[in-house]
Amino acid sequence: METGKKVSQSLIISLCLTTVIPILVAVYLIKPDLFFVSGKVNAPLIIGITVIIIAMGVYIMFRISQAINQLSNNATLLAKGDLASVNKAPIPIELKKHSDVSGLSESLNLITEQLIFNVDELESKAILLERTNRALEEINKTKDKFISLMSHELRAPLINIKQCSSMILEGHFGTLVSQQKESLLMIKNNSQRLIAMIADLLDVSKLNSRQLNYSQVNIHDLLDDALSTVNHWCQSKGIKISLKGLTKEMQVYADYERIRQVCTNLLSNAIKYTRPRGIIVISVRMLKEKQTESQLHEFNQQPFVEIEVKDNGIGIAEADLVKIFDRFVKIKNPDFNNSLNSTGLGLSIVKEIVEMHGGSISVKSAIEKGSSFIVSLPLIEAKQQEVNVAV
Repeated sequence: METGKKVSQSLIISLCLTTVIPILVAVYLIKPDLFFVSGKVNAPLIIGITVIIIAMGVYIMFRISQAINQLSNNATLLAKGDLASVNKAPIPIELKKHSDVSGLSESLNLITEQLIFNVDELESKAILLERTNRALEEINKTKDKFISLMSHELRAPLINIKQCSSMILEGHFGTLVSQQKESLLMIKNNSQRLIAMIADLLDVSKLNSRQLNYSQVNIHDLLDDALSTVNHWCQSKGIKISLKGLTKEMQVYADYERIRQVCTNLLSNAIKYTRPRGIIVISVRMLKEKQTESQLHEFNQQPFVEIEVKDNGIGIAEADLVKIFDRFVKIKNPDFNNSLNSTGLGLSIVKEIVEMHGGSISVKSAIEKGSSFIVSLPLIEAKQQEVNVAV
């Protein structure tokens, strides 16, 4: 409002200087007799003409000032996002007809109407998007139920096929010729591969539900359990596994089965991609300080435990490191592709499980120099664990 008054005063002064004086001069040049009566200056006429011109100018400036003030107010409301108030107080039509700001006022009204239309359209799209999201959530739940049901239904007969083929290969039902052994071995290997794929699909389905069964987990017992799972495979390849830094006091508050799955998966990959008579080193470290951002630890000074699984296997190319944790990504290697099959879900499942526990996973690797996977999990002391369990 103050700005409008200053504008009006400036316009009135400009009107006097640029309009009143030139009009008086023009009238004097056209009919100079009007300015003189009996040889004297006709002051009342000059004053009257001046007053009329100024009054008309003041009226016009007042109307323009009104338009400017309303435009300013509406612009302020637009800037605040109050479209409803702007829509209730547009620039009046009769005001625009007598104002030099008619184009500006019309533009502002049009902008307001367009903004209101856009907001209404966005709200409609938001409602539609919300409904679509709900429908997708229902579809996703149905999909997870279907995957879970079908996985259970397929897993049982596949396990039976694998067990029966193993028994036949071991000679429980008589001696086999070489061609029969090759066919049965193919059946056994493919059934095992299908069982692994079904297990991965089940894991993905469970992870989507974001459900974890927390309890106090002893790292020593956890790794011992994971090693017992892969021990036979490790011995068959002559691979040596060593442990460093592991103590029986280290505990985390986590889902035991899920973290065991993480360790088992990392150990299986290390054995799988390490040549016979290779070496795998499992290192466990308890750190009390937050690490640098490059190490991907964000535990806000909370103590945490690092579990590193390092091998001297075939390694991973630098170009593949950025996508190794993506779902359904299979890293190709000419030495192993023909003999090993993968669903491309293992490491993505590991990453999701670790992140669900508030941890992180990173990898360092180079071709023919081996790989190192580092899992970091928040380390919770026994007292803190008791509090969390009670909560």
